Amino acid sequence: MTTAIPGIPLPADISGQLLLRHYQNSQQNISARAALAIQRLWLRMINPVQFSDGWRTLGPLVNGIIANHYSATAANAAEYYVNSRVISGFNHILVPGQDPDADYIRTVVDAMGPGKFFSFLPEHGEDGASAMAADALRGASTRMVMMGGRDTVAHAVLIDPIAEGWERVIEPGACGFCAMLAGRGAVYKEDTVKFRAHDHCHCIARAVFRGQESVNGDISDEWGKATAGHRGKAAIREWNKYWESKNGGSEGKTEIAGARAGTPAVEDKSVGRAAISS
Repeated sequence: MTTAIPGIPLPADISGQLLLRHYQNSQQNISARAALAIQRLWLRMINPVQFSDGWRTLGPLVNGIIANHYSATAANAAEYYVNSRVISGFNHILVPGQDPDADYIRTVVDAMGPGKFFSFLPEHGEDGASAMAADALRGASTRMVMMGGRDTVAHAVLIDPIAEGWERVIEPGACGFCAMLAGRGAVYKEDTVKFRAHDHCHCIARAVFRGQESVNGDISDEWGKATAGHRGKAAIREWNKYWESKNGGSEGKTEIAGARAGTPAVEDKSVGRAAISS
């Protein structure tokens, strides 16, 4: 659609691009605030020599920060979904934001905080283990907070008859793993397809409505050319070589992404759904 939407002084396609960019920035800013808050509290409250004493106070605070910021990205995603739907020429609807899974958050936080600290401790000592555990927790918190937006878009798409599905949108400098998933060009709507995300990942889910095209057309073309004649792991190796040569060392980022995949992601948990009318 290229006709202007009432109240928006831009063609709809340009408005859609600006809306997506604003949504992506908002999601990243929310997750960054959560990660920064956790990092500052860790530095203030964790004495590596007496780790358990500090963690008894810090752990519940981290759980609350992640849950609150998950809810923030979910609310932001619901607003984005509605606005994107309207800009695409369809009716305004009510989109339910997804609720955080407190039990899952607590499990991951315990695994990334004290779990990692005591795992790293024998080899790296108190200070090294504390720094590495803090980074692991920060990365996992980013993933869990961002899942608020991903969950909301994915489940809204699932129950919206106007939606063709959702697709992955990467950020500049994204790792080869994320670019590979985006470059496959798929638009997902099946309940069994989950948003795969490693720790520290800032990719978002974009809703694709009836008549719209993917924003990943160029990446899909690159994937096809880079992996021509290869399948499976061989195709992934060729893609990593291509992405590294294009982006200057991103293959290393891909390895980090795999190493930081960590615990199962939020999207693997069951969530309730509400009906959406067209």
